[in-house]
Amino acid sequence: MRIENDIKFDFDSKIIGYGFGYQDICLVPDKCVVPSRDICNVSKFLGEREFSLPVCPSNMKSVVDQETCIFCAENNIFYVMHRFDIDTLQFCKDMIDKNLFVSISIGINSADYDTLKKLKKEKICPEYITIDIANAWYDRVRSMIEYIKTNFPSSFLIAGNVATPKACLALQKWGASAIKIGIANGKVCITRHKTGFCIPMVSCLMACSSTITDIPIIADGGIVENGDIAKAICAGADFVMAGSLF
Repeated sequence: MRIENDIKFDFDSKIIGYGFGYQDICLVPDKCVVPSRDICNVSKFLGEREFSLPVCPSNMKSVVDQETCIFCAENNIFYVMHRFDIDTLQFCKDMIDKNLFVSISIGINSADYDTLKKLKKEKICPEYITIDIANAWYDRVRSMIEYIKTNFPSSFLIAGNVATPKACLALQKWGASAIKIGIANGKVCITRHKTGFCIPMVSCLMACSSTITDIPIIADGGIVENGDIAKAICAGADFVMAGSLF
């Protein structure tokens, strides 16, 4: 099920004068075709691993810590460990010692390359690596994607965040396994207020998902209540990240 409308957005323009966030839309109920919601399967694949839910906590320091990651991994829920003030190498070792899958965040600075070099030296290849910066349509992200694809070829590589179809196409061309979409929609995000940049999430998802159809799209930001998750999926997301909800 997808959201349908005829509004087209000019993403080549410097300004978008309108757009829909989750609170601006409602879903239309259809005929029920299942005997009970208990039998509905909401599991979702990311790479070769199938997760029990299409939702995961945001990789923010205020949302996830090592305990959260362990809980998620033990319960077959996707997670991405944040990249701020942590020993990523030790985190990977701890998760491996518990026989749990490893999912980390990385930036694009020299310290991030040093972290990856340490992992490679220890022959640790995380199952999931997320390049996490404010605007991933950036040549330095392209360089990091190339580095990860060369040195960690079996890792499922998520790149973000972006907010336009052109940016999505660029990340896909550069080699991303999945794309994280959403700029300035988070409840605590100050980007819109400080810089003026933002595309409301529903409009953003509809435009990007109509362009990118063969790799997963992860909606990141703007989730306020449970129903927003359904709205995100109907707008084209394959997976949803949420912060304040957790």
